[in-house]
Parts: sequence; C-alpha cells; structure tokens
Amino acid sequence: MKKRFLLVLAAILVCGTSVLTSCSNNDDNPIPEPTKPTDDKARLTIVFYGTIGDENDSIAEDMWRKAQQMLKVNKDVRMTVCWKYAKPNHFGGTYAKPGDLVMFELTDTTDLSKIGENYAQNKPEQALYDEQLLVDYINFAAEKAPAQDYCLWLFGHGAGFDALTDYEKDLRKPDVANPTTRGVLYDEWFPITEERGKSDALNMYELMRGIFYSNIPQFKLILFYDCLMGNLETLYDIYMMTDYIVASEHTLTMNNLPAEAFFNALGGYKDVETACREALNNINKAWDGSYDFFFGMWNGDLKLLKCSEMDQLIEPSAKLSSRLQELYPTMREQLDTALVRTYQIFNRTELYDFADYAHKVAELTGDAQLKEIVRQIDEAFDKIIIARREVHGGIYGDIPQFSLSFTLKNQEGYEKKTEWGYTFGEAYEYTNWHLFTEWGTWLKTNQQAPKDQTKALLGTPVGQAI
Repeated sequence: MKKRFLLVLAAILVCGTSVLTSCSNNDDNPIPEPTKPTDDKARLTIVFYGTIGDENDSIAEDMWRKAQQMLKVNKDVRMTVCWKYAKPNHFGGTYAKPGDLVMFELTDTTDLSKIGENYAQNKPEQALYDEQLLVDYINFAAEKAPAQDYCLWLFGHGAGFDALTDYEKDLRKPDVANPTTRGVLYDEWFPITEERGKSDALNMYELMRGIFYSNIPQFKLILFYDCLMGNLETLYDIYMMTDYIVASEHTLTMNNLPAEAFFNALGGYKDVETACREALNNINKAWDGSYDFFFGMWNGDLKLLKCSEMDQLIEPSAKLSSRLQELYPTMREQLDTALVRTYQIFNRTELYDFADYAHKVAELTGDAQLKEIVRQIDEAFDKIIIARREVHGGIYGDIPQFSLSFTLKNQEGYEKKTEWGYTFGEAYEYTNWHLFTEWGTWLKTNQQAPKDQTKALLGTPVGQAI
C-alpha cells in the first residue's frame, strides 16, 4: 500500500507547481462572500462542482431546488455550489447569465433568483479544469461550510479514459488545438475544433492535485454524476483520496431522480455508506424507464464502491495481464475470440466490462490458472462494489451483472501516435492502473483489435449504441 501511495503522490506532483500559478484569472475577481456560517461544524457538507451546457443548466438549477428541501429538514447537512453557466447559444438557465461562474453556499433560504446578482463572476474564459479554481473552491467550502465529512459531487459530461489527452496539458505540443481529455467535466467554453465539436476538460490528474493542494485532502465520498466514470483507469487515480465513490460505467440519462434520492439519503443518515445504499435502493423506478430512448431500452448502472477494498483487485488483475501474455503464443485464437465477444459499454468508446472479459478468456481457453484468477477477480469485485442499481434491457445484448469498465486496444492502436505527438501507450502508462497491474504491457502484446458489432448484431453485446 505504501508503494502505491507514493506512486499516486508522484502523479499528483507531476507538473504540480502549475497549480500555484495557473489561475491568475481569479486575482481580479475574488470569491464572493456567502451566507455567514454557523459556529458548529455540520455533519456533512456536499461540495457541488460542475458545468454541462447544451441548454441543460436548468437541470442543475432543479437539483439545487431539491437540495433546498433536504436542507430545510436536515440542519446538520450543508451544501456549496460552484457552477459554470453555458455559453449564449447553449444557455438554458434562469438564475444567472450565460458565462456566469457562480460560487455560493446553498441554504434552505437562499434566493436562487439572486445568485447571478450576488455570487456571479462573468468569466467565460475561466476553465473548470483550472486546478487553482478547484483548490480555491474546495477551500471556500471548507471555510464557509465546515463539516466533519465532505462529499465532492461532480456534475457534467464525463468520458472515462481518453488517451487523446489523458496526459498533462502543459506537455502537449503547443501548435495543436486542445483535444478532448478524460472528461471528469467537459467545458463547452473550450472547443477543440468546430469539426469535432468537443471541448477540453478537467482530467483526473488535475482533479487529484486540486484535492491534494486544498484544505480537504480526503473526502468521505466522491459522487461522479457524469457518464462513463466507473472506469478502472480513472478510478485508480483517485481512490486513495476518498472513502467511497459512486459512479457509472455506462452513460447516464439526464434526469434528477438519482440526485433526489441521494439528497434525501445523505440528509437522513449519519453514516455515508448507509445513505448511499439507501439512495440506490430508493431511486424512483422512472429512472430505469428513462433509458428507453434512441433505439430502445439501454443498459445503465450506478454503483457504490468501497475504496478501502480496491487494492483487492490489483494483484489478480496483474496476474491476468501476465498470464494472457504467457498464453498468447499458443492460444491466440481463443484469446482473440474472447476479446471481440466482450461486453462493450458504449459503441462510441473503447471501454469494455472488465469482469466479462476475464470470464470470457478463462472460458474460451479452459486454462486452470485463468479460472483461479477470475475467481479472485470476482471475489475482489464483491468486496469493492457494495451496492448497485442496474438497468438491464439493452437491445444489443446484455451480461448478468456489470463490473467496472477498462480499455481494450491492440498493439497497432497502442503504439499509434495521437495528434499531440505522444502514443496511446505513453498516455496509458501514465495511469496508476497500468503502474499497478502492467495492463498496458498486455495491450501492447495483443494483436487483435476490438470490434464494434452493434449494427450487424453478430454477437458482441453492447450496452448502449447510437
């Protein structure tokens, strides 16, 4: 554990000095004063941070109104908000103006109609991936709404691991436009190109440093209310900085039924684990039906992860990587078949279900060592995923139970250079998941590319497809 902590710390501190100088934008527009805090610490403070765009600011505003109902009943829970409103042609808000960055303590008496007037900075150039902004905001929450425990609630567009820029921004080639990054929060104000229509984002390294350098270096809970964040390459970069994580390996539907359940549960229990279990059980069943769109019913999930157990998955996963490399010269056909039959999370990503892959390689090879490794992987997931809410019904196939996603790649794709001049593998080997398990070594060995068989429906189950 000590070695792993040092690896995480090293990743946090890479280019870490940039966090001290990267946000001069804040100097001429200081953080506004919120409601004066009470003298006593709250039991829990929810630290809400996000942006979404696409005319969906109203979704966040609705969440704040629901939170106010919880805060009215539960005086030992507090909440702060840092929200960046959309640009004019994508604006859907009511309480502030396009481009406003609002930062305030939300109470049951906050007049939301005045947050743009009282708490807004009109700074569309302020990126939410700015580490100093995140440091400042977390410190703001600690000062204005002190608590025994803190929940960091991230809300926006996520994408799991994306090697295009899952890499330090200041190590990119300066003559190339900003590409997409592993989206903890995509920021629509920072487009890559008009053709690609994507935006730059807060990546996991920036999130780590933002937490590390703040006055709350350890959260009780990090809740990823954004898509595809139940991803091994992502989670193993952050799991030592929180006791629990809530995340989904699928894309999430844009409604607030889970949010309402979490607000009510976190307000009603002193134990965060019990609250999260209760929330997953009490999500309105209409949320399940909300996956019935596009081509029909999709698959979906939300999971509660116990971070103190996440080390359990590392050793068997490292063994799996090693054993696959040993077997590949003599059992390539079976391993290639297993790879192209593995459950794909979303047909526009290279993310696949890890447990499903492990089971398929063991089943198709019949290898006794792999079967034992898979038993250990299942045992580890049973300890890590302590509560879940799953939607099963995707018309492109299903698996009995979802685990966490991971990246599949072949050697050609692994060694291919990105538009930034570094390879996929260089970005991948920057993750703690690779440092802990050497998983990238197997991807570099594997010759078979994954196949998206969604349209042909030839046997590879895909949870969501467009």
